[in-house]
Amino acid sequence: SDNGGGGGGKTKSGRNEQFIRLDRDVYIPDVINASDVVLGKIGYGSVSECVFHRTPLIYVPRENFAEEPELKQVLERHETCVEMSAKAFASG
Repeated sequence: SDNGGGGGGKTKSGRNEQFIRLDRDVYIPDVINASDVVLGKIGYGSVSECVFHRTPLIYVPRENFAEEPELKQVLERHETCVEMSAKAFASG
């Protein structure tokens, strides 16, 4: 089955080919290093890896995550983030 990547557009199943859903046991630092951009959430691991590899992180703000403001400042200082609204994320 097609797991995405590459050409753009949608597969027969309606999935967007520009996004790849990863297995749970994948080694995330390698994936971030190999990526042009990461769509995810702000967390200690994603922030540290995106900053280290200079990989932009597109994120949706999370409610009730006390560390988010400080982690967002780190990303902004290294110019490696773009905020996406929950509405834009949900609309695809």
